[in-house]
Amino acid sequence: MTSYSLSQIRRQIKYLKRDKDDFKTLFWIFLDDSNISNIEVFLKILPGKSFFGLIIRGKSKKIIYSRAKRISKLCKRKKVPYYIYDYSDIALITAAGGVHYSSRVKQQKKYKNLKISCSFHGKRDIRRVKYLLPDLIFISPVFRTTSDKQKKPLALQLLNLYINNLKYNIAALGGIDLKNIRKLRNRNISCVGGVSIVRKIIDY
Repeated sequence: MTSYSLSQIRRQIKYLKRDKDDFKTLFWIFLDDSNISNIEVFLKILPGKSFFGLIIRGKSKKIIYSRAKRISKLCKRKKVPYYIYDYSDIALITAAGGVHYSSRVKQQKKYKNLKISCSFHGKRDIRRVKYLLPDLIFISPVFRTTSDKQKKPLALQLLNLYINNLKYNIAALGGIDLKNIRKLRNRNISCVGGVSIVRKIIDY
C-alpha cells in the first residue's frame, strides 16, 4: 500500500464528520473466510499504528475463538484494535478492545473493559440499539454490495434521518469505494467499514 493511497482514504473519511473530532479508528475491516483467504498474510500487509481496526467473524463460535487467539498477538504488536463478532466471552478471554453485536443480539451485559459496536439495518433496530448502548453503530447497507446482492441499500435521505436521531457515533458500511464515499460527506459519520476497498488498494 502506498502512502498516497493510505492518506487518500484517511482524508476522504475525515470529510464525513461535521465536527472534525479526532476519531482514531477510521476504517473497520470485517474479517472472515469469505472475503480474506489468508488473514495472517493480510494483517502483515496492513500498516501498523494506522487508522484500521478489525472485526473478527467466523462461521461458528469455535472458529471465531481460534481466529482471535491466532491473530491477537499480531494485532497488538502492530497496534491494530480488534473487536470480536457477537461473543463477549471470547472478547474478554482474548483481551479484545470490544465486541460487535449483529442483529441477532437484542440485549447484552455491558462490560467495563469492552467497547460495544452493533449493526443497524433500519427502523426495527432502534429499540435494540437503546438496549445495547453501543459506542459505535454500523448502519448498512449504505450502497449496493457484491457480498449480498439481495439487500436493498438505504436511501441517503433515510440515512440522514437515522444519523440525526441516533445519538451515537455512526459508521457507514456496505459497498463503499473512493467514488461514492463523497456522497457521505458532512453527514456526521465517524468512520466506515468494509473490506473490498482495502483489498483493491493493497492488491490482495
